Amino acid sequence: MIRISLVILILGHYGLIHAQQLRIPPIVERLYIEKKPVTVFSHINQQLYFPSDLPNNFKTSGNKLVKTSEGLFLNILGTGRIYQLEKADSGFYWKRLDSTYYTGYNFGSLFFHWGGEFYSFGGLGFFNYNGNLRYFNSNSKEWDAAVLSQSIHWTGTAGLFHYLDSVNGKLYVTRPWVRKDQLLKDPLRMENKNSLWVLDIKNGEWTSVGRTADRSHTLIAVTPYGTMIGSGFIADIENNKLYRFSSDALEKLNATMGSSANPREIAYSYCIDSVYYAGDLNGFIDSAVIHKSDIIDTGQSFYQRETAFSSLLKVEYAWMGIAALMSISMLFVWYRSRVRLAKLQKTMNTTYPTGVPQLHKSDRDQQVIYRSGKIMDLLDEREKNLLSFIYNHSKEERLTSIDEINRVIGASQRSMEIQKRLRSDLIGSINTKLEILTGMKSNVIEKQRSEFDKRSFEYFIPPDKMEIAEKVLGKKIS
Repeated sequence: MIRISLVILILGHYGLIHAQQLRIPPIVERLYIEKKPVTVFSHINQQLYFPSDLPNNFKTSGNKLVKTSEGLFLNILGTGRIYQLEKADSGFYWKRLDSTYYTGYNFGSLFFHWGGEFYSFGGLGFFNYNGNLRYFNSNSKEWDAAVLSQSIHWTGTAGLFHYLDSVNGKLYVTRPWVRKDQLLKDPLRMENKNSLWVLDIKNGEWTSVGRTADRSHTLIAVTPYGTMIGSGFIADIENNKLYRFSSDALEKLNATMGSSANPREIAYSYCIDSVYYAGDLNGFIDSAVIHKSDIIDTGQSFYQRETAFSSLLKVEYAWMGIAALMSISMLFVWYRSRVRLAKLQKTMNTTYPTGVPQLHKSDRDQQVIYRSGKIMDLLDEREKNLLSFIYNHSKEERLTSIDEINRVIGASQRSMEIQKRLRSDLIGSINTKLEILTGMKSNVIEKQRSEFDKRSFEYFIPPDKMEIAEKVLGKKIS
């Protein structure tokens, strides 16, 4: 009896220490004490909580937090696991709610709560993107899949937009421009680029809404005025308006990222009413109040509506038809001229070598190289400018510094944290897109530590990747 009591005492003491050692960052603790639902955005791959029974490769899979009126919940991406943050006398602990087993199918998925249920949408795994809408069955403690009108695959790792209209049960997403299968030789579907769709969660119907501007969407917080996007804009999707922050407001918000001398790696950000919060995993938290006067109407729509877009498509298809007729006519004229030339050669009894004559080097130098329209449209203008800048330096066998990149992307006057995020987003987006195009697992843009400052990096394109950059940029291959 004494032994049993001793074991219980030791286990209880261990549990007490374990709970006390579970440190909750202030940015997460602020969520825990909030009574209302809050939309939270995660910006890091590091895990806030990592259970010992998961393989180590999930340590960098990222996580999503959901704050409801019932509590604060966490989903480790790549798994179906749901944990709720609880507090005992001994401290905080994460309580597991699910009984799922399988993993690896939903990296980069969207975890959200609506109508009293948890949902997980999209994600990627096993070399495929998926468009499944899964809902958590509170009875079986596992996930079931909803029946949808069609499959719109989606992943949060590609800079895609999403917005949950919790009042009407609508989920808005921009559709990726890659096919579901990651191993296809032609993985792109450029007709899907920037297309905006909305899902009626209750009846499972997808509807095409229109098309957004060509920009990457780094989502920061849902404010009373719309969704804050990292480039200094607010997207009011319900009223189809696009706002921007005033310069004073941007300076105020940038201050929450830390100073240039002491930048912060923001882990989570969100808005509670009109107060914006940002914080890291190491104890840093800051906030700023967003006033109505801080935002300016750009006069632009966030997206082009489907009706207008369809009209443009009809015009585009009409021009494509005209171009096709002209091509056929030119081909017919060329064929007729070849027939006439053959008859003339036969009449003159002149012998010509069969096949296509070999070109001299000077002839090859004058050839025009045509690029696939899909490849040329692969990157947006900012990505093309940055890739071209680094390409030109690499061609001259020189490295590109961080300061030079900041000037090219227009981030010289931003804080160090904003500069770092913009560089990382752009270079990561370029490498991801070119990886999808080529199927190669190595980056086109590489970095190495500066020879003069080991704390800094310099960027370059390896010689064996120069041809890929040339094809995407439409440059003539020498």
